[in-house]
Amino acid sequence: LLASHYIPYNFNQKYSQKKGEFIIWLSDIHFDNGKGKHAFPAQDNDQQKCLSSRVVELADKYSNGNKCAGLAISGDLTWQSQVEGFELASKFIKDVSSSLSLTPDDIIICPGNHDVGLVSKEQYFEIMGKPTTDTPWATLAENYHKGSKENYIKFYKDVFQRKPEEDLSQGRKFLLGGHKVVEVAALNSCVLQQVKDSFLGMGFIGEKQLSNVAESMGWMNKSGEYI
Repeated sequence: LLASHYIPYNFNQKYSQKKGEFIIWLSDIHFDNGKGKHAFPAQDNDQQKCLSSRVVELADKYSNGNKCAGLAISGDLTWQSQVEGFELASKFIKDVSSSLSLTPDDIIICPGNHDVGLVSKEQYFEIMGKPTTDTPWATLAENYHKGSKENYIKFYKDVFQRKPEEDLSQGRKFLLGGHKVVEVAALNSCVLQQVKDSFLGMGFIGEKQLSNVAESMGWMNKSGEYI
């Protein structure tokens, strides 16, 4: 009996070798707490199939005999970083992974501003209601961001069995069809430095983030030059 210990990585060190030659990319799936922002039913019914069933159905349609090689999801996974939304997102990923024989090494996720609670004043008051204290807006925004980010980290640990990077970046490497090299990096613009009085909707990716991802993906040599 041979056994090996699986170590999960935020940035894969080895290529995931797959017979399939395509990766499914989803965005803005907006799982919520039952308030109707997610566009699909929780389960298949006579009128409409749930999102996991639709994704698996489309993957089978375009498989050409080989299963999908990977799953990429860019934000927003949830409508407003609700715990229930992340629980549904986790279930969705596990259902799709089981049906398509994907492992965590075949999945890459980049959260959006909804997932880590970067909102305008108007959005905040709509979600949380008017504050009953004189707490400054910057403090309210930062606390909301921290709570939302904690919800995302809990979700990430459930899916990948480890904590995410501090800047929530991630990287995956695929060898599709036995010959096609594909490397994917998820660079996250939802960082706390965006919150300055209000979230203006403009993403920020700093030089440090770029360098960290380049180094983690093996895109930088020992002298610090990009390759």
